Order: sequence, then structure tokens, then C-alpha cells
Amino acid sequence: MPNLKTGRKRLLEGMISPGQCRAARAAIGWTQDDLASAAGITGMTVQSFERGARLPHPNNLLALRAALERKGVRFLEPEDGLEGMQFAPDAGRDAECEPKAGPGET
Repeated sequence: MPNLKTGRKRLLEGMISPGQCRAARAAIGWTQDDLASAAGITGMTVQSFERGARLPHPNNLLALRAALERKGVRFLEPEDGLEGMQFAPDAGRDAECEPKAGPGET
């Protein structure tokens, strides 16, 4: 008989954490509703996931990750205890995602 915990863990490998989701969304300037729309899921699903209240279905987690990756976000896998995200150089980024120049900057 298969071990359900082991099977679920294997299924969730490569998924993103709530913290990675929040950081990636904030980095590209999206609201929870923006991410939900881009991923084709409900805003409540994003909100509940980012709060850590519940784990979405695997297909919804994949949709969240794919939507963020389309905007140029790359997720670091939790190897060696590290977890995070970064931008791929200019991949999927548009002018709306570029940082605004601060005072005295051009």
C-alpha cells in the first residue's frame, strides 16, 4: 500500500512556498487579484495560500508558478536549506515591472 505522505511530498516537489509566492508577486508589482487572474484561479485561493491557511490543489500551485515565471521570475529550489526567487535577465519582463527612478536618478 502506498504511503500517502510520501506520495504527496513527491507530488509537491518543485512547487512554490507561500513566502516565495508573496515575494515574487511583490517584486513584479502584482496584487493578489492580478496573480489570480494571470493564473486562472480565484483571488481567495491566492490569499489563503499566501497566508498559509491552506495548500491549493497541485494544478493551482502549478498555475501560480507558471504565471509568475511568465513574468520572468525564477524560483530557487529548496536545496541546502535555501528558498527564494530571482528574476531571469529580462525574460518576460515589461516596462510596467521596471523599477521607478528615485529622486535624482535618470
